[in-house]
Amino acid sequence: MNCSEISGDKVCSVSCVAGYAFAPENRPLKEYRCEQSTGYTWNGLTPACGKAMIPNKLSSITAIEYNSLIPCIDSSLAIETLHKNLESTLSCYKHGICELTTSMDECENKKEAGSLKITLNATLPAEDLDLLHYLTTGMLKKGLKLLVNTLVDLENSTKKINDSYEILSFDMGGVMYSPLRKQATAIVVCGVGQGSDGPICIDCPMGTYSKAGKCPQCPKGTYQSEIGQKQCIICPTGLSTKFVGSQDGFKCTEVTNATTNSFKQDQASSTLGVTEAVIIALSVTAIVTVFLIVLSVIFRRHCGKRENE
Repeated sequence: MNCSEISGDKVCSVSCVAGYAFAPENRPLKEYRCEQSTGYTWNGLTPACGKAMIPNKLSSITAIEYNSLIPCIDSSLAIETLHKNLESTLSCYKHGICELTTSMDECENKKEAGSLKITLNATLPAEDLDLLHYLTTGMLKKGLKLLVNTLVDLENSTKKINDSYEILSFDMGGVMYSPLRKQATAIVVCGVGQGSDGPICIDCPMGTYSKAGKCPQCPKGTYQSEIGQKQCIICPTGLSTKFVGSQDGFKCTEVTNATTNSFKQDQASSTLGVTEAVIIALSVTAIVTVFLIVLSVIFRRHCGKRENE
């Protein structure tokens, strides 16, 4: 916390230490104030930070729409032809960084398919990013270097798919199939109890819970005092919290009637379900830019604005 006094009023801003970050769903206010206008109580809860981690897997999925429908009876030949073209072209595959899969999902329930799907999967080992070392020395250690190299190679390969015409075209039975449109999406897969901030995973901090690749704040009437949890803890009957994102049971100080509290319990239990897999979609063409932005966010103050709930 970085605090100062202005005419007797206390004004603070908060940031995370190097190697930690706020969850995107729980950014701090621009400033926290304790003054006459706030009744000499803080105008919001300061969020906790989570450790920045390397993702389990990075994936790129490109859907290609063709000029003519491809008979599903010939799907194996079409997939094999396209696969061979890609194997000799994509850098991440040739370098052994990614696995390549080509599929025609429409053929599961149709006789003809108008599109093909190309998937690139890069699995990453559990390495420490050691962002503090990068901050102090400007040098990338093993984990962070691996992440950067994988991101760059994966983006270059995806860009090659989207910029190419020849490698995606093929002749089959005298019919030339050519790409009309392409759409690329990247996937960041984090571990259980984590959320994604760009291409980096974050242990869901106190005051949040892990749900579908994000770290949403605990709603009013609940709290979470541990990191990486899959649900929030409901306040005792008759009590609630003043703010969302409460980090311990001592924040259950707001008195409420039993009917309202019962509703909150039912509401909380119905909205706190989570999935084991954590998946975030983001633009492939901007993935390296996002990575650099994320690093700068980790190493500088977080000044994101949000409405005070």
